[in-house]
Formats: sequence, structure tokens, C-alpha cells
Amino acid sequence: MKLGAHVRDELRHKAGRREDRVADLHSMYIDPEVRLIMSALGGYNSNELLPFLDYDLVRQNPKGLVGYSDITALHLAIHEKTGLVSFYGPHLMSQFGEFPEILPYTLESFVKVVGRAETRGRVGASEAWTEERLEFDKEDDRPRRLQSSSGWKMLKPGQAVGPLVGGEITTLVIQTGTEYMPSLDGAVLFWEDYGSSLAWVDRFLSHLRTMEVYDRIAGMLVGRTRTAGFEPGASGYGLENVILESVEGYDIPVMANLDFGHTDPIMTLPIGVRATMRPEDGYLSLDEPAVS
Repeated sequence: MKLGAHVRDELRHKAGRREDRVADLHSMYIDPEVRLIMSALGGYNSNELLPFLDYDLVRQNPKGLVGYSDITALHLAIHEKTGLVSFYGPHLMSQFGEFPEILPYTLESFVKVVGRAETRGRVGASEAWTEERLEFDKEDDRPRRLQSSSGWKMLKPGQAVGPLVGGEITTLVIQTGTEYMPSLDGAVLFWEDYGSSLAWVDRFLSHLRTMEVYDRIAGMLVGRTRTAGFEPGASGYGLENVILESVEGYDIPVMANLDFGHTDPIMTLPIGVRATMRPEDGYLSLDEPAVS
């Protein structure tokens, strides 16, 4: 394993200076000994790197990038500019650094999608999950508490087949409409949220509708959210209502509570790979290899 030269840098809310972060990425793509690039954590403002990345260099040195959350910006831009598959999946610290070891569902999905040059096929739901957070090197001296999973949930029935495109919704929204956003025509759009609120998600989805995203996508997958900020109020109005109101009038199948995002365990979703979804059957499959 190799670490970027500036992996421990900090600059207020960012992981160091823009030019150093770009240099670290370029160095990993150039290095012939590096076969896979994985983010240590998420963070803020990866989108500021996009105009400064050498996409020809990336294209000429094809290798996978793995991570989630703010890494969405890099995934979408690299796929759009180079055509390479990019992997919305585990961080080095958050998932592979799990005490005492990475959760089996997360590892199995990662290995089957990133580590094997074969079609993944049907993906199943995890039996348990957790939203518990333990501070690195302070509280992570025990396994996190898992709770039983209710499984994936159908919000709108139907079938959709198309390339997977998506990520963390705040980053996804600000990239939509730029040159760094892949085409959403016929795509299976996936998104998840962390750290905002029901009101903000409502705003983000309204923006996607205004951008005519729902006229173009084939279907929608929604990752499992943390409980805080998303509990239905006394009226019972919650995230599902917001999603359904957003897609009202569109014939788009929607499945929610999937195992990706800021709870654990998580699946690895390959951006650009064709997938099939049928919410009424709780069905999701990856229909072609993500690596060769």
C-alpha cells in the first residue's frame, strides 16, 4: 500500500492545498505499481480539483478509484472525461479500518465488483446495519452495535435498465449541468445523503426535477440514511413522502433504503456499469463486469 505525499495535510475544512491534492492523484495514476486508488476518507470540496486534473493522463493510465461521499465529484468527472468505470464504495479508514475488521457484506461486495473480472449479477440486501459512529483511535476499541435491517423498500414499481450514475446528493446536485457530469439519459440514478436534513433533501430533489433530470433517467436508487434529521414528524411525513412528491408524474421505478451511503455495511456501486432494478421484487443486478 502506498500513501499520497500529502495525505495527512489539512487546510481548515479541506485536506490540504488544491495543487497538492491534484499532484497526489496524478502521482497515483502514473505509478505503475499502483493498481487501485482508494480514498482515506471523504471530506469537502473535491469538486475544486476538477478543472486541474489531467484527464488524458488518467485515461492513459486506467485504474479504478474507490470511495464515497465527497469523492462523488471525482467519480463523476473521471467517468465523464475518460469513460473509465469508477467505484462508489468503501474508504480505507471508514470501512477497511473498521474494528476489529471490515464488515463481511462490505468486503464481499467490494471483492466481487472490484476484484473479479466477471459479472456481479444480483445484489442482495444486508441482514443488519449500523449508524453508530465511534471516534477513530479514541472510541473504536469495540465492534459497533448492529441492528436488524428491514431490507430495501419499493417506493414506485417498474423496471429500469441502464448505466449506474450517482453519489452523495449535495455533490451530485452542484455538479449537474456542468461539463463534469456524465449523461443521465437512460441512467439508473443512485443517491444518498449525509449531514443535511429533510428540508435540504427536498430542495435538492426539487432542483433535479427543475433540471429535467427525471425526464431522462430510467430509475432511481436511494441509499439508507442515518436516523437523525429524517424521522417522520407527528404527521408521519418523512423522506419517502419527499421522494414520491419529487417524482410525481414520472414513470420512474424507485427503490429506497439500499446499502450504500453513510451507514454500514455498504455495497460497491460501479459508475458506468449497466444495472437492472425492479423495486417490487427487491431486485438489483449488475449486468456486466466492472473490471477487465
